[in-house]
Amino acid sequence: MSSELKLSNKDRNGTIIIENPQTETISLHISLNEQSNSNTDKNSSAPKKELTKDERKIFISCVKEDLKIGRQLYNDLKLTRLTPWLAEKDLLAGQNKEMTINDQIDKTDYFLVLLSPKSVNKGSSVIRELNIAFNKLHSFLFNDIFIIPLYLDKFEYNDPRLKKLQGISLLSSYEDYEESLKKIFQAIEAQEDPSKKFSEVQENSDKKNRPKER
Repeated sequence: MSSELKLSNKDRNGTIIIENPQTETISLHISLNEQSNSNTDKNSSAPKKELTKDERKIFISCVKEDLKIGRQLYNDLKLTRLTPWLAEKDLLAGQNKEMTINDQIDKTDYFLVLLSPKSVNKGSSVIRELNIAFNKLHSFLFNDIFIIPLYLDKFEYNDPRLKKLQGISLLSSYEDYEESLKKIFQAIEAQEDPSKKFSEVQENSDKKNRPKER
């Protein structure tokens, strides 16, 4: 990556501002803040579910060959009020690797898996972790978001379980990384506010059916 995202601002409504000198500023309206409910609009009838570091955890699964992007995601997610977990960063000396990773997957709210030719080799850590995540997925509702597949450099993995899930394609460019990070945030926001899963689909449908301006 040519440069790193900088999460520089966050307003009272939870809008996260991502900036980079080489690209235009992007504002993401996502409720990833630690403000108490007393700071929200008291006249609002709809309850607002907020995230704190202790509430929402994201497990990042990747092999050492993909650690560059894994570290980038870890650092950028940590700038929000989310708690990413990456073995290279968070596994302590002396801890049992397999048992600790299994425990983290069991406790995590989201499982972000980086898929590439190296990561899906037989016996890789990603395949083992992905199998654990799919076993956990059985306890979720059909439309719940838990496993978020991130395909690196147009890689396609023929796993019938993954084909059922909408993935994110990430190319080796800053602009594409920025867009992929935005999609990750949107997926998490939709899971926290289920109405967004359907409203966004309707919005995209309306855009397609909208008459073109002459």
